[in-house]
Amino acid sequence: MEAMPPFLAFFNIGPFEIMVLGAVSIMLFGGDLPDVARKAGVLVGKLRATAADLRRQLDDASQVREVKTMVEDVKADVTELERQAEETRDMLAPPRLQNGDDDERERRRRAFHEEPQGMPSSDVDDHDDADGDKDAGNAATK
Repeated sequence: MEAMPPFLAFFNIGPFEIMVLGAVSIMLFGGDLPDVARKAGVLVGKLRATAADLRRQLDDASQVREVKTMVEDVKADVTELERQAEETRDMLAPPRLQNGDDDERERRRRAFHEEPQGMPSSDVDDHDDADGDKDAGNAATK
């Protein structure tokens, strides 16, 4: 037994049913059968084009939904990252002093500008150079 074309298998039509449909068609349409078949072919082509267009529109709509979903996900991720950045900035920021903490503010300012203990000062000290002369660190005075 040979395999049936898929469109015939869909309707479960065998060779005998096709012959019956052909005989009925000839009786109904007679000599106009070629014109009727041509018009039916055009109609089937239009139906296929319409089905393809509908399928394409549905695909486009689903793609639009997917893009909208992705945009919402990105917005949520950006919001979460902004929140985390704010938390990190708050953790790394120095503590803010209140208006009444002027003494603490002044102590911190002095501590920032003071040189660390045990470090030589940045001022140039008088020292003996190789000749044994006192030098103030300025070569232009020689």
